[in-house]
Amino acid sequence: MGVKDLWKVLSPVAKKSVPVKSLAGKTLAVDLSGWIVEFRTNQNVPHLYLKTLYQRASRLMKQGVLLVMVADGIAPECKSDAMALRSKEGGGVTNSVSRPLFKPIVKKCFEVLECLGLPCIEAPGEAEAYCAWLDKNELVDGVLTSDSDALLYGARTVYRNLEAQNKFDYAVDLYEMSVIEERLGMTRETLVAMAMLVGCDYDEGIRDIGIEKAQELFRELRSNHKDPFTRIMSWRENQELKKLTNSEEKKVAHCKLCQHKGTKTLHDKEGCHDCSSVKSCDQSSKVTCTCGSVHHQKEKHTLELRYYEKALRNSAFPNKMLVDEFLHANDDLVKPSLNWKPIDITSLENLLSTSYENLKMAELVVQLQMSGQSFLLCKDTTLNPTKILKECKQNFVKCFQVQWSKLASDRTTHDSCYTVTVEQEAFSRLYGEITQEYRAEVELARKKKEHKKETKKGTKKKNGSLMTDYFKVKKRP
Repeated sequence: MGVKDLWKVLSPVAKKSVPVKSLAGKTLAVDLSGWIVEFRTNQNVPHLYLKTLYQRASRLMKQGVLLVMVADGIAPECKSDAMALRSKEGGGVTNSVSRPLFKPIVKKCFEVLECLGLPCIEAPGEAEAYCAWLDKNELVDGVLTSDSDALLYGARTVYRNLEAQNKFDYAVDLYEMSVIEERLGMTRETLVAMAMLVGCDYDEGIRDIGIEKAQELFRELRSNHKDPFTRIMSWRENQELKKLTNSEEKKVAHCKLCQHKGTKTLHDKEGCHDCSSVKSCDQSSKVTCTCGSVHHQKEKHTLELRYYEKALRNSAFPNKMLVDEFLHANDDLVKPSLNWKPIDITSLENLLSTSYENLKMAELVVQLQMSGQSFLLCKDTTLNPTKILKECKQNFVKCFQVQWSKLASDRTTHDSCYTVTVEQEAFSRLYGEITQEYRAEVELARKKKEHKKETKKGTKKKNGSLMTDYFKVKKRP
C-alpha cells in the first residue's frame, strides 16, 4: 500500500521501536481499514477479528493513548484500476469504489469501538487521507498507519509497525516529515513526484523507474537548481528538454579539468576563456561553461532526459488526477467534533458474543484510571482499590499487586474482588492514603520480625551451653 518501496527510503531517518507508553496523553488517528485488512487476512474464524480489534484498541488505551478511529469511505475514481487488480487477485471480490462488501465489516468494528467510548469516523475518501488531514490541522498528534500515502496527503507525524514488545507493551516506528525534509531533502510534493514515477495505488508509474533511480534523478535536478515536483510537472510543455532531445549536434570537446570548451592540452598552451586564464586553467573554477553546446547541456541533464522520454510515452503523464488527490482531496472538509464517551461494558460483552473475561475488563478500567482517562468511565465502571497485597516488578518497573472492587455489571466472577497489577508511581500519586497504610503495615511487620528474631537469639544465648563448659581450654605451647 502506498508508494512502492518508499518506506525503504525513509527508514534511515525513522525513530525505531518507540515505546507506545511514551506517547501517553497524545491523540492518534488510526487507519482502521488497514487494521481490518490485517486482521481478516490472518484469521479464518468468523468474527474473531472483532475480539482482536478490541484487544489491540484496549491495549493502546491502557498505555494512555487517545484514539480516533477512521475507516475508508468512497474510494477516489483514480483508484478504480488498482481495486480491480486486487479484486482479481482476491478471487472476484467487488471492485466498486463504494466498497459495499467492506461497509458491514466496518459497521461491526465501529459498534465495538464505540462501546469503548472512541470516536469513529467514516472518511469521505481514503482513511489515511482523512487521518493525515486531522494531523495537518492539529486535531490529533499523529497518524497510526502502515500506508505511506499518509505522508503524501499531508501528515506531519506517522507511526508505523505497531508491534508487541512483550505481554504488556507496544512499540512503533516514528516518521516525522520535518526530519524527512531536513535530512533527505524530500518535501510532500517531492513524494508526490516520486509516486508518479515509481507508482502507487493510483498510478502504475513509469516502466523501469524504481525508487533508487527516482532518487538519482532528484539529486540531478537539485544539482541543476530545479525543484523535482515543479520540474516533472512541466515536462510535457518543457521546450528546453524538447530541444535537447531532438538535437543532433555533434559532441564538442570539453576540458576534463575545468569542464569548459576546449581540451586540457589546448588550455595548457592558450589558456581558458571561461577561467580567465592566459595559460592552463582553473580546476576549482565555478564558472559555468558559456559555449552553449547542446551536448554539454545534455550531459547536465543525462538522467532527466532519459526518464523524460520514457514518461512522455505515456499520454496521461503527468497524472493530474493523482496530484489533485494527494494535494487537494480534503481542501473543503469541515473540522469534526471529536468526543470520547464512557465505556459501555454490557453492550461490549454482547457484541463480542461472550461473557468476556471481567478481569480483562477490570484491567482496562484500572489502567484508564491510572493514566488519567477517567472521562472514559462512568460511575458504575469506576473501580476502587481495597488493599495492596504485595510489591512486584513487571518489565523491571516497580509495581503493586492490588485488590479492587468488582464491576457493578459482573455477575459471573465468584471472587469478591479483582487482583490487578499497577505501577507503584502512578498508584501512589492517585491513592496516597492506601499506599501510606501499606507502607506502615510493611514497616510494622518488618519490626515485629526483627524483634522476634532478636528475642529468639537472646533466649538461645541465655539457655544454651558453650563448648568450653565440657572441655578444658588449653593453649598450644
